[in-house]
Amino acid sequence: MIGVEKRTEAATTPCLAMRPARAAVALDVSERLLRDWIASGIIPSVRVGGVVLVPVRAAERRLDELSRASEAQPPLAPEAKRPYSSPAH
Repeated sequence: MIGVEKRTEAATTPCLAMRPARAAVALDVSERLLRDWIASGIIPSVRVGGVVLVPVRAAERRLDELSRASEAQPPLAPEAKRPYSSPAH
């Protein structure tokens, strides 16, 4: 599970949603990219009062989609793996 559980002495409450900054960290993307995904509908969000929240399950689904997309691409040819060198000026 991507979300962090909040622990109390009585019970453990699972994290159901995260603010965009925390969701971006959990997905290892920039907050700007995450907000673009929210704006374009790629990842859903809810507004509670003035706070935007990303459901943990939505973040997990997006991570699964990205994982499947990267698995579907063929591996790079050896010549494509060479480190980038800047062109001569």
